[in-house]
Amino acid sequence: MKRTVLILTLVFASLIAAAPALAGGGFGGDVATGKISGPAVSSTIEIDPTFDSTTKGATGIRLQKGTSASGATFTTPYAASWVMGCDGTHGAAAPTTDPNVNVVTLTQLRFVNVRMRAWVPAGDLPGLFAPLGITIDNFSHIPVITDVDNPVCTAVEDGTRYILSFTATIQFEDLSK
Repeated sequence: MKRTVLILTLVFASLIAAAPALAGGGFGGDVATGKISGPAVSSTIEIDPTFDSTTKGATGIRLQKGTSASGATFTTPYAASWVMGCDGTHGAAAPTTDPNVNVVTLTQLRFVNVRMRAWVPAGDLPGLFAPLGITIDNFSHIPVITDVDNPVCTAVEDGTRYILSFTATIQFEDLSK
């Protein structure tokens, strides 16, 4: 009986410890499951992930393919569940001491292999890619971030709000393959 209680306690404790990291990380978006291929589009993304900020989810994105570029600003509801701020400390509801939770791991959890339609408003998505000569659809040409680089957490105003910025590579998912 003591062994069963010990095992259940350990399992329960590990679930409690994992929940903030995963839920706060924002994992669980519209994850890509189909074949992903080119063309590759470069992007620069900025977003306010600060837990209690009135501007939480404010986002700016710039896309570039060759000499063509486009951009948009919007507020994404995708950030609503984020409690870990930029890096688990800055802008977090309750700072963590877990060394595995940082700006790189959280950014990868939130964005890599997540369909952009999960966090970019539907009305903005086609307009972002049209100037690049790319038509978006919901079956064979779905934009997905395949890589993030150089995530940085920058303090703004009085140090109570933070902006996450990073560069990303976007490719396209084809559900027919």
